[in-house]
Amino acid sequence: MCSKGDATQFSPEDKASDPTEKKPPTLIKKVSRFVLSELGVSAEELADFRSFSQLLHSPRDPSGLAVTRMLYGALMCVDVMHERGLSTADDRWGDPEECRFPLFASLRPLPLEWMVALYALMLAGAVGISLGWHFKKSCLCFLLPYWYVFLLDKSRWNNHSYLFGLLGTHMLVSSANRGWCLDARNNPEYRNKDVPLWNYFLLRGQIFLVYFIAGLKKTNMDWLSGYSMEKLGYHWVFDGFRLLLTDDQITLLVVHVGGFLLDLTVGFFMVLRHTRPLGFLMAGLFNLMNSRMFSIGMFPYVMIAVMPIFCSADWPKKFVICLRQLIRRPLKFDWTPGRSDDCVYEDQEKPKPSYYQNLTTLALCGYFLVQAALPYSHPLTPGLNGWTEGLYGYSWDMMVHNWRHVHTTITVVDRDTGERYHLDPEAFTRSHRWSHHAGMVKQLATCLEQRMRRRHGMRHVEIYVDVWVSLNRRFTQRMYDPTVDVVRAPWSPFSDVWWALPLQTHLTPWREGLVQTEEKIMDSSDDADVLFVADFPGFHLLNFISDGQSNTSLKVMRGSVELQFQAGHALLLEEGQQAQIPSDEYHQVSPLKHSPACYMYVYNVNRTIKGTDNFLQAATCPVTSLQQLQEVNLQTSDVTCRGFCWSQLKRDIIKKIEIFTRSTTLIRKAFISIVTQKPMVVKREKTESSLF
Repeated sequence: MCSKGDATQFSPEDKASDPTEKKPPTLIKKVSRFVLSELGVSAEELADFRSFSQLLHSPRDPSGLAVTRMLYGALMCVDVMHERGLSTADDRWGDPEECRFPLFASLRPLPLEWMVALYALMLAGAVGISLGWHFKKSCLCFLLPYWYVFLLDKSRWNNHSYLFGLLGTHMLVSSANRGWCLDARNNPEYRNKDVPLWNYFLLRGQIFLVYFIAGLKKTNMDWLSGYSMEKLGYHWVFDGFRLLLTDDQITLLVVHVGGFLLDLTVGFFMVLRHTRPLGFLMAGLFNLMNSRMFSIGMFPYVMIAVMPIFCSADWPKKFVICLRQLIRRPLKFDWTPGRSDDCVYEDQEKPKPSYYQNLTTLALCGYFLVQAALPYSHPLTPGLNGWTEGLYGYSWDMMVHNWRHVHTTITVVDRDTGERYHLDPEAFTRSHRWSHHAGMVKQLATCLEQRMRRRHGMRHVEIYVDVWVSLNRRFTQRMYDPTVDVVRAPWSPFSDVWWALPLQTHLTPWREGLVQTEEKIMDSSDDADVLFVADFPGFHLLNFISDGQSNTSLKVMRGSVELQFQAGHALLLEEGQQAQIPSDEYHQVSPLKHSPACYMYVYNVNRTIKGTDNFLQAATCPVTSLQQLQEVNLQTSDVTCRGFCWSQLKRDIIKKIEIFTRSTTLIRKAFISIVTQKPMVVKREKTESSLF
């Protein structure tokens, strides 16, 4: 036994090696603790699946979810009449001959009166969701027609339409009618009862993914280089930035770089407690600016309406209590929510989630796994890919791709007679987005074959498609092989489309020079214009220069081309050489050698012939089609206010009133049609034959 004087003396090194001594927390642990405290959860609640499931089923106040439900339902009422198309249902669904692009070939639109009836059912469902009246039935009345209309036409897909459907589905599976709803008047079960946390987690996670994945998609160099939203910095909503930046700098730094950083970070800011006010400010301003710049329906307002879902669940009650205290009328009743069988409470005898609740947790994890993977699932469906990945709608690549349609030719060949016809691209569809994806091109060709057989008696039909597009300020080029009969061409969502031509990405570095050249030419004269073209060897461009395009020249920028004139003579042009193009006649440009050729048209436009028959007839060539687009832009710019103006607000209000009035009129006509069993009559102007 040691004496007191013989006690062992520990050196600093010995103390550091003492296994019982607690080590100071590392930086990672400090950050983890901070994040968990900001999220309002503990590490123990995330330690294992059972603890996580118990956390997701812990009780929360229903009022925050109820307010989101009311706002979502109210905004969907407007959306049904406006962007979903109730007010224009007769124009959209009234022509049985129109070609459509359903996700599944078996999907067909109903007769017009029944389509309007579906819209009316959808509208009633949205009203029921907002009021919390027969909530689950109202959700079904809204969702079933919504997804049906959504799946009927892929060419109308966009990201926010997909999001609206997802949010409606979230409402269906949630307990959003446990507070502030009409159902509570007759059923105490729905009167101010707790809801499980996963109801909030589902909505918060969905909105977070929308922003975050949109930010990841903007890592695309087209976006970061400022080519996606060209000239957007000229809009009046950016007037405050003009104190420090030019319009072009606003387009690059604020719109593109700022938009990328906002999408990537704003979800985190709204989730974390201390940064939430900043996140709300960023998201609110961002969506309000979008509502002024783009025609995207209710999307900005829905994104603003769901922001409070990130706050504490009882924020509406706290807000009402504060208001009543300000007016010195305190609440005289207990507003504490009642207990619910859907929640797990700490004071239960066995506070653990049930088998059903664990399944709910698994379903939530699976749902978010699918939502995170779906925007990157495009390698599994190569047939849906083109110059961009996948169909526009579920990828969250919002505003990344700026398409400029220059020219589309559809050629119909009667194999029995050998006769060839050019078909107006808008004869059987008014959408241009079908040209973005080979699958929709195949659907259109199949539809056109059926129309040619029935209308013109052609038994054996061939369809050839030639689409010229510029993507994000690149050269204008073909999207599909114009020598392939699309009717008989193979297509599958799970196979590569060999007859779709690739985007010439090796020419992307030319873009900066193209922009500078275009600006230089446009600045030289108010009537000057330019079009840049890249084409593959083995093909040719047959172009027509109208009287409206004077002093037209063609200059070769890369490779070599053969230029053939209508008179019969031809020229061989090498890189850097140019030639004058006579107007009011056709010419043909054919790339030579084994690599794509690049060339540009430079011409002057006679503005006085805008709108004449000659101008419209000449719109079958790329040069004129581009100029036609620019003429439309000139017309719209004359009536646009520089800054906020009451006249624009007045027009918006009048438009909304007209949409409501027309919607109610169509519902009334559809009801009369169904009762009398007489089809709705759609008045259409008679048009000339679309074949020429």
